Amino acid sequence: MLLSRLLVRQKLNLLVVIPLVAVVLLSFPFVTQRVQDVRTSSRTARLMLSARGVAQVVEELQREQLLLVSYLASPASRPSPVLVQAAAVDTRVQDVLTDPDNDLGPRLRHSLEALDRLRETRAEVLGHTLTAAAVNRRYDATVKDLIDAIGLERLTDGTPEDLREEVSLDALLRADAAHTSEVSWLLAAVVDGGSRRAALSVADSAHDAELAETQRFTALAPPPGYGCRGWPPPARSPGRPRPGPPRSARRATAVAACRPRRGRCRWRAPPTPSCWRRNSGSS
Repeated sequence: MLLSRLLVRQKLNLLVVIPLVAVVLLSFPFVTQRVQDVRTSSRTARLMLSARGVAQVVEELQREQLLLVSYLASPASRPSPVLVQAAAVDTRVQDVLTDPDNDLGPRLRHSLEALDRLRETRAEVLGHTLTAAAVNRRYDATVKDLIDAIGLERLTDGTPEDLREEVSLDALLRADAAHTSEVSWLLAAVVDGGSRRAALSVADSAHDAELAETQRFTALAPPPGYGCRGWPPPARSPGRPRPGPPRSARRATAVAACRPRRGRCRWRAPPTPSCWRRNSGSS
């Protein structure tokens, strides 16, 4: 046989090399999966960072929408708040576009650059040549286009935890946009008396959309304490008594543990309102 012709050193080398080759071949799929997970996590982190910047732009747009409708409601008011907010929107958009950490896709970048068309809307509002309903339609469409351009609900790759966080963030953004739209249309119902019924109908639709997105966010968002140390909490039997002394004993211990020292309390138990009043000198 071929093995019988090998020297002892060569046989020892075979005993070492063959297991190493087997380990490498078996670990290759595992390493490939880990590399893919790292790439997916990096993409998710960049996407969430971009989503945070766009969410700040959406917030500024919503504030400007409310200010514009309020300005139309009071023609004698000064336009300075509207001008200041318009400058804040432009500054926020430029910050997001020029931030090198943001991974903006072509559609999202185009949507952000297209916000320059709002300058015409601002000029028409300042000249009182535009109705509140028209302002709401333009800004609602702009905010919806920005949220759609992020693409959080269209993602299919990633871990289940990442996908759940991304979709829950999309639901939160849409719920907030629906709430602002509802308030703006209620203001428009006051400003535009002729189209009050239509404005109230749109406000009701926005309210229904807010409730739907809130329920979707509640179903997808992680529970309080998720990801913190000690999560998940240990299960406790329904008939098992709560450990520790009774509540009255704990309260007496908290009051007795409060000792003024250099003008402050040295806590050995959770503070109580009576201790706060005693050490602060208030009645």
